[in-house]
Formats: sequence, C-alpha cells, structure tokens
Amino acid sequence: MIKEVHEEYSLIVNKGEASEEARKMVINIFGLENDLLEQLALEVGRRVKPLPGLTNLVMTDLRKRPEYSVRVYKERAGLYGLTIKDIADSIHAQVRGMRPTKFHELEKGQEIETITRLQALYRQKIDDLREIYVVSPVDGTRVQMKQIASFIPSRGPQSIDRRNKYRFVFVKGDTNRPLETVANEIKGALRGMSFPRDYFWRFGGHYADLMRGKSQLSLGVVLSIALIYVVLACLYQSYSEPWIIMISIPLAAIGVWIALWFGRKPLSEQVFIGMFILVGYVVNGAIILVDRINHLKPTIDDTVERLVQAGKDRLRPLLVTTGSTVVGFIPMALSRTESSELWSPLSITMIGGIFSSTMLTLFVIPSVYLCFEDVKLLVTKFPAWFPLYWIFRIRKSNA
Repeated sequence: MIKEVHEEYSLIVNKGEASEEARKMVINIFGLENDLLEQLALEVGRRVKPLPGLTNLVMTDLRKRPEYSVRVYKERAGLYGLTIKDIADSIHAQVRGMRPTKFHELEKGQEIETITRLQALYRQKIDDLREIYVVSPVDGTRVQMKQIASFIPSRGPQSIDRRNKYRFVFVKGDTNRPLETVANEIKGALRGMSFPRDYFWRFGGHYADLMRGKSQLSLGVVLSIALIYVVLACLYQSYSEPWIIMISIPLAAIGVWIALWFGRKPLSEQVFIGMFILVGYVVNGAIILVDRINHLKPTIDDTVERLVQAGKDRLRPLLVTTGSTVVGFIPMALSRTESSELWSPLSITMIGGIFSSTMLTLFVIPSVYLCFEDVKLLVTKFPAWFPLYWIFRIRKSNA
C-alpha cells in the first residue's frame, strides 16, 4: 500500500517543493567558528531585511543543545597504549552499537543486520558511561573510562553543516520578484560589510544552480554558434555570408527579453534551454532569404532590386512556418497545470525569439547584406585600403 501511494503522489510533492525552492533566495555564510558565523548571519539578515520583495527571512537554527564532552587524559591513556580514536571507537561500539555480521534469512531471501551493544540498562545515564570498559591493545587490560577520561557538561550546536571544508550557515527568504534583480540588491546591501579572514558569503539554493547552469549553457551557445558558422561557411564558400545569416541570433534575443518581461517570467533553466534551441532554429529564416537572394543573382543585377524581390518571394513561406510554430507553442505558454512552471518559460522563450527573429529578419538581413555588398565593392575598387584583402588574395594564389 505504501509503495502504491509513493508511486502515485511522489512526483506531485516533488514539483511543489521544487516550485517553492525556486522562489527562495539563499545566502550561505562560510567560516570556521559557529559563534562568529552566527554573528555574521544576524548582520546579513539585518542588512537584507529592508529589501523590497524579500519576506519570511529565516536562518540556520543555531540554538545550542546540552551535551557532554569527553576529555581524555592522554598521559594515562598512553600508559595502556590507548589513543583518542581507540577510546571513541569503544564508546561508539558499546553505546551506539556495531554491525559485526548479517543474518541471512533463506526462506524470504533477506539480509538482516545484527547490532551488538550494551543493554539499555547499562547505557542510560552519564554515570553508566564512566563505568564502561576499554580494552588495551597492548596487553588486553580492561580499563574503566573514568580512569582515563572525564565527562564535562557543555552546550554545542544541534548540527554542523560543511561544504568544501568550511562550516556554513544560511539566511534565506521568499521572493516574488526575479531572482537576478533581488541578487543584485543583496550584493549592494552587503557590499560594505566586512568579513574576517577565512569568512565569506555566497549565494546558494536555486539561484546558485541557475548561475551555474547559465555559465554552462553560455559555453554551449558559443560552441553551437561556432559550429553553425563552420557549416554555413562550407555551404556558401564564403566568409561573409555566414555572418549575415547569424545576425538573426541577436534578433531573437530581443524578442526573448520582451516576451519574458510581458510574461512575468524570471530567468530559469528552461529559459536557457529555450535560448539554446533558438540558436539553431532562427538561422533557418535567414538561410532561406539569403539563399533566394543568391539564386536571383544571375537574373537581377541591381542589388536593391534583388533584395526586394527575394523578400517578396520568401515572405509567405517565412510567415507560414513562423506562424505554425508559434501557434504550436501557445497552449504550453498559457497552460496552468502543475507542469506549467517547467514548460511555460521554455515556450514563451521560443515564441518571443521566433517571432522577433522572423519579423526583423525581413528588414535587417537585407540591410546587412547590402552593407556587405558595399564593403566588397570598396575592397574591389580600393584594395590598398584593406590589408586583409591582400592576405586572403595571397593565400588564394598560393593555394
């Protein structure tokens, strides 16, 4: 029954938790001592509390709990050949227990761990710990704990969180604003705060994951642009025409930002994935237009007339392909189901990028093409003004 409930409802619970975590801004403070970390966390909380849109601030629970510290008398323990590790292992084995073997139940095919430790009667009070015995590894002598160590009452942290060998505490709050905007405001609030040596702060949670994903996807976008240029350069046997076609990529970025602003969607992994897909998609419209322009070269000598005719010929195909793609993404963009937070940002990114790239391609690509043609004409008439022209010409003649 438990397995069936888990399979049916675990996905929904995880989505809710992921949605809540995506709206939290986390600040991690790293250092060495808990007391100083607590002071720094309180100061960080005091500075970021007035920021608009940051609510329900909480920090790591640093309340201390009662505990006993075991102070080992090293000289006495050394007489019996005992180290601190030997004493700690012995206490752990007798109080918490150790797992010497496993019991194999052949009928059910199960393995059951066996734990050996003192009876509950002999490990209830701190005085019971003073009476337990530790065996000397030298001669097997049994030594009572009270002879080689003392138990000192104290108060310590409930838990110690570490990351990259540093202890850390967090300050986090809920926000309904874009995480990047809130992050910039937090940086401004903490800019004048001084941290001791080996103490520092970093963003954590969903925003840190977002920035890591952004850097990785940025590298992927650069590599994809480079590969697209190589493919287009081989296809058109030209160094300039691939640049004309790839002008459509920044044109798509304009539509993405506008669409995200109207859709009230923050930057997320889904947005970056959508932008990654757009890099390979939006060049298609420019390829269709530039290919038509080149196809008309033998029949139309005037460049401007050729650009206008190519635009007329390819206007309908571009609008049809763009319209059908955009319409296909609209249901995902307007969805209000539980999975909408996963797919809605991606679809809005695609709609904005495809729409703006297609509309602007019809005007910008011909203009850029005309500029490149003018530059080629100047290079032909005045080659001495363009040293690169001679470099390419020499290489071509050598080839």
